[in-house]
Amino acid sequence: MKEAYENILKQYFPAAAIPQVVASVDNRCFSIVFKPPRRTKLGDFRPPRNRGDVCVITLNQNLHPFQMLITFVHELAHYDVYKKYGNRVKPHGDEWKSTFSDLMQPYLVPAVFPEDVLAQLQQHLCNIAASSSADLDLLSVLRSYEPPRDGFVTVEEIQMGAEFITEKGLLLQKGARLRKRYKCYCKAKNQYYLVNPLLEVLPA
Repeated sequence: MKEAYENILKQYFPAAAIPQVVASVDNRCFSIVFKPPRRTKLGDFRPPRNRGDVCVITLNQNLHPFQMLITFVHELAHYDVYKKYGNRVKPHGDEWKSTFSDLMQPYLVPAVFPEDVLAQLQQHLCNIAASSSADLDLLSVLRSYEPPRDGFVTVEEIQMGAEFITEKGLLLQKGARLRKRYKCYCKAKNQYYLVNPLLEVLPA
């Protein structure tokens, strides 16, 4: 049974991380559910809804193994904080940040992550964001290990002033970069959107 379980995890996580992932699950009481891709999140932690239920960690099944592991540890930190503090602390407060950093330490080795990902992860842990997707440097290096999607490019690759189409069907015109995002205009709605430079879009 354990071997079959490990074989399932090997489909999603870096091979060198499997023993630690298994140990994390064995020492706690929660279920892992792999979900179809979701646009708004990579994963989440769900406390029990009813008496007798167990906690659930959901993960998008299409994540690259490196992103899968980071997302799993992110949600595992939510589990540990919930078990210790309940709902008495902020979701991504100091308690969660400290727990997430501690849980990541065993994985910060070259056997699990390549050198460039490892360097950005260590930098990320010095100033932890609520989501790895909010850290553009980390997201960029993680994206470099994902196969390109036919026809898609990042907003960063779109020429200034050119139009592009988002997966939600919005036609936008690329404008100036404001700090970490591009100010893009939607003529159909006569409004501006701040767009992540690493968002994958279709050139118009």
